[in-house]
Amino acid sequence: MIVTASPSPQAVRTATSPPCACTTPCTIASPSPLPAPPPARKNRSKIRAASSRARPGPSSATHSRGTAAGTDYANEFSLPNTDSTRAYQLLEKAFPQAAGDTDTVVWKVDEGSVRDESVRSRIEPKLAEIAKMAGVGAVAGPYAPGGAAQISENGRIAYARVTFTEQANGVPKDTIENVVETARSAERDGLQVELGGQAIAKTQDPPAGIAETVGILAAAVVLFLAFGSFFAMLLPLVVAVAALGTGLMTIALLSHVTDVPEFAPLLGSLIGLGVGIDYALFIVTRHRRGILRGARPEDAAATALNTSGAPSCSPAAPCASRSPACW
Repeated sequence: MIVTASPSPQAVRTATSPPCACTTPCTIASPSPLPAPPPARKNRSKIRAASSRARPGPSSATHSRGTAAGTDYANEFSLPNTDSTRAYQLLEKAFPQAAGDTDTVVWKVDEGSVRDESVRSRIEPKLAEIAKMAGVGAVAGPYAPGGAAQISENGRIAYARVTFTEQANGVPKDTIENVVETARSAERDGLQVELGGQAIAKTQDPPAGIAETVGILAAAVVLFLAFGSFFAMLLPLVVAVAALGTGLMTIALLSHVTDVPEFAPLLGSLIGLGVGIDYALFIVTRHRRGILRGARPEDAAATALNTSGAPSCSPAAPCASRSPACW
């Protein structure tokens, strides 16, 4: 739209009126200003389009919610109407302080014996401190009456049992870390303290992603040897990683809707990478076998795609069935 300035009244008089013959100045009435035109419809449509672009749409809102949703995995599981569940319920009702997970604190001396006063003075206060922590039901040490069996024959090694009030999956990680830090604080030169158990293992998990990285590197080597081409090796890896990322994000979102175990991402990554890479190997192997039998490349590719599905759906036993895919 081109906008031009409206001419002034003097310019209108000069341009449109004939020369005045009178000797006295004359006055010509200036035309009344024209009303401002209404805004064009296309301008309003542009404004609406701009405002709609400024407002976040459903897709961006969904992406924001998915990014900020996080995870809410379930760590507590039960098997109702089983003997083990009924036994645990009876134990929890009669002896709640002994119904949780039992872990172990072990210490070893390089010289002397764990019965020495210099060792007991460091270990016993720490065990007593652990017993007073919230979430700890009981601590059975070797220095208590009846605990002599918890000391080795040579007197160099001893252990204590730490019983939590909850099972390993239900013990807060902060409580476990406090137990580990308290026990480790008793160490000195010649005195080594270590801890073990299902609950303690929660604080000793290896960094996430190492196993997947090693698996991808090993798969890359196998695919390169099988295909003999870098790009042919890269294609199934890229597809598998993309599918794996989508699956893991979906599992994270589903954890807010239903009970999803904490090990689901690990299990999903193992199955996703395994099936994705094995499927590529199955297809290429069947395709090459068809060409060696004299089939045309198009027919060999179609046969490979049609007969490689069943083995990939059962990675643990690819040829255990008598389906045509395994003939």
